[in-house]
Amino acid sequence: MPKATAAAPVAAAPAEDPPRWTIGGGVGLTVGQVFLNPPAVISPLGVSSPSDTTIPVATFFVERRVGERTWLVFGAAGSVTRSYVDAPPASAFALNAVTKDESERGSLSVGLRRVVTRPGAIVDVSLQATVEGGYLHRQQELTTTAPTFSQQSTIRDEGRYAAVTGGIAVERELTGGLGLRVSTPLVGASWSKLDRKDDAGTRSGSSTSGFVTLSPRLELRLAF
Repeated sequence: MPKATAAAPVAAAPAEDPPRWTIGGGVGLTVGQVFLNPPAVISPLGVSSPSDTTIPVATFFVERRVGERTWLVFGAAGSVTRSYVDAPPASAFALNAVTKDESERGSLSVGLRRVVTRPGAIVDVSLQATVEGGYLHRQQELTTTAPTFSQQSTIRDEGRYAAVTGGIAVERELTGGLGLRVSTPLVGASWSKLDRKDDAGTRSGSSTSGFVTLSPRLELRLAF
C-alpha cells in the first residue's frame, strides 16, 4: 500500500515595499498674508500694499519617505495675473482708476509631513510643518481724469518674504498609487519686505507677523 506524502508548504508572497517617492501638483488659493501674498509692509510709510486678498496659484511638490509614516516635502507655487481696463473718458471724474495691473509671484518650500491615522484608514490625515520663501513683482498703472485734467501714474512693487507654517492634509487613495489630497496651512509666522517705486520716489518697508489662516489646495499625487 503506497505511503501518503505530505504536501509541501506554500511559501508566503513577500510583502510589497511601500512607496518611497510621491510627485504631484494642483491648484490652490493664498489668503491674507500667507505664501505668495506678503503683508502690507509699506503701511508704516503711510502707503498700503496693493497685494490681493485672495490669489489663485499653481502648485507642485515632490516627497521622499524618510520614516515609516514621515515624508520630506519639497514644494513650489506660483501665479501670473494680468488685468487691463480702458481708461475713463476725459469728461468723467475718476481718481486713480486702475487701467493696468500685472503681477508675478513665486515660492519654494521644504518641510515635513507626518501621517497620524492608522494604516488602512479610509483617508490619511497628516500634520505638516513648512519653511518657505518667495517673491512678488507687481506693476499698476493708474489714471486720474476730470473735464480739464488727465494724469497717469505707475506703481511698481518688488517684495520678498519668508514664512514658517503648520497645517493639515487629508488624502484619499484613488487607484494604483494615484491619490487626491486637500491641504491647508492653519497657523504661521512671516517676515516680508516690500520696495515701492512711484511718482513720489522709492520707499521700503518691512513687517513681521503671526497669523491664523485657511489657504486650501487641491492636488493629485502619484506614489511610486
